[in-house]
Amino acid sequence: LGCPSRIQLVEIGPGRGTLICDVLRTVLGGGSAGESSGLFEQFAAALGRGGGVHLVEVGRSLRAEQRDKLEELSRSKLGGYEFQFALESTGGSLDGDGGGEDGDDDDEEEEKKKSSQKEDNTISIHWHDVLADVPSTMPSADEVDDAEDVTIPTFIIGQEIIDALPVHQFQKTERGWRE
Repeated sequence: LGCPSRIQLVEIGPGRGTLICDVLRTVLGGGSAGESSGLFEQFAAALGRGGGVHLVEVGRSLRAEQRDKLEELSRSKLGGYEFQFALESTGGSLDGDGGGEDGDDDDEEEEKKKSSQKEDNTISIHWHDVLADVPSTMPSADEVDDAEDVTIPTFIIGQEIIDALPVHQFQKTERGWRE
C-alpha cells in the first residue's frame, strides 16, 4: 500500500461513535506520547485530501449520537483539522432537512463537487445505510474537468459488527473435528 496521498476510513456499525472518535483523536492528535507523529500526520493529511470518514449505520438515533460526539471532537480542532458533515446517502441531512429522494443525482453530484473542493485541513464525515453506498472512487486530483475518477484506498474498521457475528469454534480431537 505504501503511503497513498488520499485515503478514506470506513466504520461499519459504529454504535455510539466511540471507536471512530478514538481513532480520529489519535490520528489528528499525533498519537500517544513517545510515538513518532510523522506517520499520523501523513495519515491525517491523506484523510483530509481523500474521501474522509464514512459511517455505515442505519439507526437514526445512533447517527445523531455519533454526530454529537464528532461535533464535540471537531471543536477541539486537533491537529488544526475541522470536520465537514456531508449529506446522508439517503438524500437528506442528519437533521432531516435538505430533502431529496434516494439516488437524487443532483444532490450526489453537488456533494461530490463539494467534497473534491474542500480544503486539506477539513475531513468530511458521511453516513450511509449500507456498505455498498460508500464510494470506492473519487475525482482525480488532476485539474482536468473530464479526468477519470480514481480508486481510493479504503481502511475498514468494524469492531461492533464483528462482535455481533455468530462464531462457531472447532477443535480437532482423536475422533476428528468437533464443534
